[in-house]
Amino acid sequence: MSMGWVLRENLSLLLTMLAVSAPFLIALGVVYYFKYRAAASARGNDSVKVAGDLENLELRRQMKALQKRVEVLEAIVTDEKHELSRKIANL
Repeated sequence: MSMGWVLRENLSLLLTMLAVSAPFLIALGVVYYFKYRAAASARGNDSVKVAGDLENLELRRQMKALQKRVEVLEAIVTDEKHELSRKIANL
């Protein structure tokens, strides 16, 4: 028995084992990948919802501040003194 024959036989056995087990390993990996993606997606949607809620709160705060500024500007524009100054400027 020569050493080359033993290596060829072992290599042939190894390749056969890989050919048989590879589809099962790939299928197992795909299943775990999709389970992971589903769990990550569920967690991700919750974090997006929380971020959206925080953004809504910030936008509402900014809108209230802008509404107050508009009220102040309306009061200035409709003020009688401002109207008198405008009439004098138009003369």
